[in-house]
Amino acid sequence: MRNIPIISKFLVILLAFGLFVAGVIAYSSSRLSMINSAYTALLAQESTATLTLARVSRSLVSARTGIADLLIARTPEGKQTALDDIALSRGFVIQQMDLSMAALPNQASFPGLKAEALKVLDTVCAPLITDATTALADADIARTQGDFPKVCQPALNEAVANVTSEITVIIDMAKARTAELDAMSYSTILTTIIGVVAGLIVMLIASFFAVRAWI
Repeated sequence: MRNIPIISKFLVILLAFGLFVAGVIAYSSSRLSMINSAYTALLAQESTATLTLARVSRSLVSARTGIADLLIARTPEGKQTALDDIALSRGFVIQQMDLSMAALPNQASFPGLKAEALKVLDTVCAPLITDATTALADADIARTQGDFPKVCQPALNEAVANVTSEITVIIDMAKARTAELDAMSYSTILTTIIGVVAGLIVMLIASFFAVRAWI
């Protein structure tokens, strides 16, 4: 090594330092890329599911309003309008639940929420809807209005509450995942700083002894 020109020896030191820097950059870049991908997935999945579930809840409330309108309607035209609103709301429930399941396909509770919502509309409230559709006399209207709070309305309220609870679950999941990613970001930054400082110290010490040995 003593026969190698001094400039070449310093180039060897610089090359070693460059390789060290490249290693640090590669580590930090890979970690930050992974964190960025995780944040993107969080926005695309949990946020989408929360939004679509909120729309499911709103659609169930709209269906409940449509049933209430059906109960007070006194003309065939008014009842048909209410039925159209109920059908539209039911369609939105299906559409938005499908979007929720597409956003978070591994969320085991979603199929049950969808089945519950459709059961309420198609089974629990169906007899009342059918009865109210043909109720035009005051006595029949009063009877169907009295039946609404007994079975249909509580079932709808429970379905809405269950969807709202699921929104809270998804939000809590997103918060936990965000905290995890924040901790990972902090760890990456701290590891990079420590690695750079430690590497610089090692390189300086190694360079000092190498130069002493070479000169």
